[in-house]
Amino acid sequence: MKTINVRGVILGEGRTKIICPVVDTALDAALATVERAKRLHVDAIEYRADWSGNVRDTDKLMHDLRCVRECLGERPLMSRSAPCPRVGIRSCRGMSILP
Repeated sequence: MKTINVRGVILGEGRTKIICPVVDTALDAALATVERAKRLHVDAIEYRADWSGNVRDTDKLMHDLRCVRECLGERPLMSRSAPCPRVGIRSCRGMSILP
């Protein structure tokens, strides 16, 4: 099986990883969910951008993603949004990995 190292978490190796989906429509609620997930020591966060109230506004959505990334710290952040090379997002089997 192939592995991928995302911010020190190796997916595809060792124990099963706990990835918490964030499906809030508002940014403040999404940040609160991320804070709760951090306290629960999840391995990574999946930000479901398709649930965001800003899903149709690229600039606002990118702002939301940057805020979630900042709140998350060093844990991996993944998103089901489309890859966006201009901001360094790459795709891995339909999942985008954010820097």
